[in-house]
Amino acid sequence: MYLMDYVRANARVTSAVEPYNEVDMLAFASLPYLALEGAVGTGFTKEDRSIGEAVALYRVKLHGDPNPPGLFIPRDFIDIFLSMEDAPRYRDLKIYGYRYKWSLEDEEQFSAVTLETPDGDMIVAIAGTDDTLLGWKEDLNLAVNGHIAGQKTSVDYLNELLGKRSGRFTMCGFSKGGHLAVYAPAMCDAPERLKAVYDFDGPGFRDDFLSSERYASIADRCLLIAPRYSAVSRMLNNIDNYVVTRGTRRGLYQHYSNRWIVEGNRFLREPDFAEGAKQFHEAFMTILSETPEDVRRLSMDTVFRVASESGYQSLTDIWRQRNKTVPHIIGAIFKLPKEQRDLVFPFVIRMLRITTTYYGVKR
Repeated sequence: MYLMDYVRANARVTSAVEPYNEVDMLAFASLPYLALEGAVGTGFTKEDRSIGEAVALYRVKLHGDPNPPGLFIPRDFIDIFLSMEDAPRYRDLKIYGYRYKWSLEDEEQFSAVTLETPDGDMIVAIAGTDDTLLGWKEDLNLAVNGHIAGQKTSVDYLNELLGKRSGRFTMCGFSKGGHLAVYAPAMCDAPERLKAVYDFDGPGFRDDFLSSERYASIADRCLLIAPRYSAVSRMLNNIDNYVVTRGTRRGLYQHYSNRWIVEGNRFLREPDFAEGAKQFHEAFMTILSETPEDVRRLSMDTVFRVASESGYQSLTDIWRQRNKTVPHIIGAIFKLPKEQRDLVFPFVIRMLRITTTYYGVKR
């Protein structure tokens, strides 16, 4: 059984019978990926709607069958939301506080939404990277530098929510959203109101964050769930409390959370990460330790500048032209002034090499 199967199979099982669990939290984490403008209010004190009402408005907005949100964002995310409209388990949850930010200047792509249970507790869902090139640049900025603009935005969002709503809160997020779901409550004004954090295959953190008192105050309430061949959660160092699950896709495509195996009300447990994922983590951390931060930054800026100047707007664009994308970017790096080329080229090649070594398999 997969995520979509779980949502449909449990549609009539209310939370009073089966409390919301880790699989539900992944379903909730998929919602802020959708364009919810007009269906969900942006405020925290007005325009409260039930999920059932929001889905009805969203259907009107769709005007038929939508295209998938992007290469790494499955159509299942749309179907999950649509299936909640008449489901007793989900339809009466309040949904509000939808925010979306896309800023080229700040190199930021951020999206979040809040759900509220009948007992007044809140579930804050934060999206990970969308299909835009900017979103993936931010993701790699996080991987190589450990900090992004979305960290501050997520804290601001949570503080605004907690200042206007009472009750306790749970965080959930997929990919980059999982990282932010850990970061925001650690840095917010009321961490004592946190119930739990569900981080689904989120990138890791710098050691200064993991060793901080702020993180220590919430660490026992955080759970990372990632597939056996995870690459994303192997970037930087991650939280200690984790569960390894099994996905039916291969290599990098195990990041597709809609193909993680569900057993009952939780994800299938595996003993540990695959050896290749562990070796990738070690190689990744070695490269970071041997490469100054300014060189990492220059390298990422160069790769994405070349990609955008070549007309690529999304990861889907790059994937559709993948046979020429990488050679084109490498060729453009060779055209840089020698002092820049000598800095950028070794870092980019080493990153490409470890990725293809440990994850260079077909779907």
